[in-house]
Amino acid sequence: MPEDINPDRNYNSPPPGQAPVAADQTEAHEQSYPLEEAMKAQAALRTAARMPPERFPLPQIIAMFSDEIEALRNQGRPDKEIAMIISGASTMRVTEAEIQKFYATPEQRQKEPLGAR
Repeated sequence: MPEDINPDRNYNSPPPGQAPVAADQTEAHEQSYPLEEAMKAQAALRTAARMPPERFPLPQIIAMFSDEIEALRNQGRPDKEIAMIISGASTMRVTEAEIQKFYATPEQRQKEPLGAR
């Protein structure tokens, strides 16, 4: 055994003289979840609180989708097709013109709050 290894020390604990940190404090910031899971949790919280579903105006929704819209455009997909994907997957009715009007460029996404245009 190397000399610097102490067989009596629990190496899952902090070194002597350091306060222990709860596992949830060290790992919580490293956890990530799919958006769908966060939405399910929010829906359950709102139901428990007897609050109606949260609603967003279409300009803000399109701004939130701008990363995905950009990726699809980079794949050569036209805005009309992107609008059809959104409309086909949800109850939202989105047009090509609305995507063009409310899409947030990468620069806008860095500077402006969502839907501020």
